[in-house]
Amino acid sequence: MILLPAIDIQAGRCVRLYQGDFATAHQVAADPMDAARRFRAAGAEWVHMVDLDGARQGRPVNQEIFLTVARESGLRVELGGGIRDMEAIDFYLRNGVQRVILGTAAIRSPELARQAAARYGRRIGVGIDAKEGRVMVEGWQSEGGRDYLELAAEMADLGIGCLVFTDISRDGALTGPNLAALGALLARVSCPVIASGGVRDLADIRALIGLGTQGAICGKSLYAGTLDLGAALELAAASDGVGTAGVEAGTEARMAGYSAADASADAAAGDGAVATGDVSDGGGVEAAPELAEYFAKAPLIPAIVVEDQTGEVLMLAYMNQESLAKTLATGYTWFYSRSRACLWNKGATSGHYQKVKSVTGDCDKDTLLLRVDQTGPACHTGSHSCFFRPLYVGNGLE
Repeated sequence: MILLPAIDIQAGRCVRLYQGDFATAHQVAADPMDAARRFRAAGAEWVHMVDLDGARQGRPVNQEIFLTVARESGLRVELGGGIRDMEAIDFYLRNGVQRVILGTAAIRSPELARQAAARYGRRIGVGIDAKEGRVMVEGWQSEGGRDYLELAAEMADLGIGCLVFTDISRDGALTGPNLAALGALLARVSCPVIASGGVRDLADIRALIGLGTQGAICGKSLYAGTLDLGAALELAAASDGVGTAGVEAGTEARMAGYSAADASADAAAGDGAVATGDVSDGGGVEAAPELAEYFAKAPLIPAIVVEDQTGEVLMLAYMNQESLAKTLATGYTWFYSRSRACLWNKGATSGHYQKVKSVTGDCDKDTLLLRVDQTGPACHTGSHSCFFRPLYVGNGLE
C-alpha cells in the first residue's frame, strides 16, 4: 500500500481544516517545502497536495508551490484543487506533477475526465468527497446531487487511474477512516482506491491494508503526532511483501544465487519460459515456443518499462533471452547492456530496483512492455523517468 502524507495550501501557507470547514484553517508547518523534505527524509515517495484556494475559486492559485515541491523535494506529487479544464491538467502534468485529482470538474463534466484519462491514463484520478453518502463539490461547499457509489462507478467506467475517497465527516477528526463506506466502494469498482480522512494511528493503516485500498492519505495524524510516518511506511511496504529495510539485501541475495543453471531448472519446472545463452546466438537453454518467437528476428529486443501505479514511461532498455529468463524467474528487471556486452540487474548498484508486475508482448512479437513498481528514480541522472527532455509541446519545438 502507498502512504501519501498531505500538504494543503491556503494563501501560500501549509494548513489543515476540520471536516472541510475553511473557518477552521490553522497553520501546521512553517513552510510547505520544509514539510515535504521531512516527509521525504522519513521515507515517503509520494505527497498529496491540495490547492484550497484553487478549490474555492475554481482555478489554479498556488501553482509555484506545487511545482517547486515536484522539482526539488524528491517526492512524487499528487495534486487536487481548482483543476477544472484540460489547460490546467496539461500545465501541471507537463511541469513535474505526477498525478492530478479531478473533483468538481469531473462531476460537472464527465467528458473532461474521459478525455484526460484517454490522454494521461493512470496519471488522472478523481476525488469522491462525500458527506453522509452524498457527493460534495466546490471545495466541499456545495452538494453535488449524486450518490458517492453511483458517481464512483461512472468515473471508473471512464478509465481513470484511481479514486480518492474522502468521508468529509472524518477529515481532520482523527476518528478513523469510514471502513464501511470504503468497503462498499471497493466492492463497486475495480480501479484502485485511495482512502482519505480520519486516519489516526497504525491500527487504522492496518485496517486499510486489510480492506484492500491501494493507498492512504495521512494529514492531521502526522502533524498532531498520533502517527509515526516511518513506522507507517514500513507497515505499508510490508503489506506488499517487500519491507523497505530488506529490499536491497533480499534482492541481491536472490540475484547473486541465480545462474544459467537456475534458469534451465525454472524452465523445466514450468515456472516461466526462459532461455540462457550468448547474445550472439541466443543459445543455451531452448525457450518455450511462445517466448522464443520474440527473438526470431533479432537476439536483442526493446523493453519499454512503465510504472504500474501511474502509467508513466520510465525507460527503454534491451533484453536477450537470458535477461528475460532472469526477469521472469526473480520478479525483478534484468537487461542486456549493449555497451558492456553483459547482463545487468536494474538497481543492483543504486538500490533503485524494479519489481515486475506484468510482462506483455506486442502484436509483432518483437517488443516487450514491462509494468513495474519502481523504487527511487529510474534514471541515472536522478530523474524519476529517463524521458524528461521535451522536444515538442503543444504548437512547437522547445
